[in-house]
Amino acid sequence: MTPKHNDPTISLIAAQYARANTPWYIGYSGGKDSSAVLKLLYMALAGLSRKSTRITIVYADSGVEMPPVRDLALSVLTAYQAECTAHGIPLSIAVVSPPLGDRYLVKVIGRGYPPPTNKFRWCTRRLRTNPVNRFFRDAGAESGILLLGLRKGESATRDRTIARYSSPNHNYLRQDRERGLLIFAPIIDYSTEEVWATLLENPIPRSIDAEALFALYKDASHEDSMIQQPSSPPYGRGRFGCWTCTVVRKDRALTSLVSNGYPAL
Repeated sequence: MTPKHNDPTISLIAAQYARANTPWYIGYSGGKDSSAVLKLLYMALAGLSRKSTRITIVYADSGVEMPPVRDLALSVLTAYQAECTAHGIPLSIAVVSPPLGDRYLVKVIGRGYPPPTNKFRWCTRRLRTNPVNRFFRDAGAESGILLLGLRKGESATRDRTIARYSSPNHNYLRQDRERGLLIFAPIIDYSTEEVWATLLENPIPRSIDAEALFALYKDASHEDSMIQQPSSPPYGRGRFGCWTCTVVRKDRALTSLVSNGYPAL
């Protein structure tokens, strides 16, 4: 996908924002998909004369994110907020985290909780979902738009979820039962190659360091071959989990980052 092919998505975001009468929220993880949403949002809003609807980026800091991923995500958020402010985009950042009693090491080491398994995967709700829900509850977000980097074709489970919450409006999913928000998925039909093209071939905003993000994905790949094009497998197709994850047998991304000399690991 070349930059010009992003035009319909940028126009869609701009049109939806222009008619918005409720707050906008963005779920950001620091990965390629949510980073592409931030880039497209910036390009859509930078050209609007009226930017009155408040936007809040919500980042869930579980406390057990891989340090290189967390560090890059937080640095991007700081720079992105400054760049948006400079261009009159009303944007704020909310970094949410679990309370002390729900943190991973407190529960597993301090309270003797069993580590998560496929049959008892308590970590997602305690470390991510509950803190995010608490943020929306405290913010009084009874209505609003939640932008997510959801895409079809990532996995069979994800596709089933998208189908279950689909709505007549193709880029929207029905309201989340716990939050009362309408989910807006502007890149729902993007392929992995199109996501990387969006990130790497658009120079603005400068705050999103696509080269650093791509290097992180590349270094997390367990393949040895050098691949020149970002659209080529395997680079850019993986996902970053928590460094404590006991659900997977072998965390290939973590192993590869260690092998590639990331000192924090």
